Amino acid sequence: MKGLFESLSTRYGEAFANELRRIEGLIVFVNGRDYKTLGGLDALLSESDTVAILPVVTGG
Repeated sequence: MKGLFESLSTRYGEAFANELRRIEGLIVFVNGRDYKTLGGLDALLSESDTVAILPVVTGG
């Protein structure tokens, strides 16, 4: 996960990197599973993994 986040930050710039640093404001899934159950930011990814990064949204 760390490597992916670093790569995305390089590709999309500082504003994107700042959002990734606020990980508590994001929901991250790897192949439909919460990344926290896979080792968090230390989780290892493979080429075939699908990662979804979503903002936390609340409302009522």
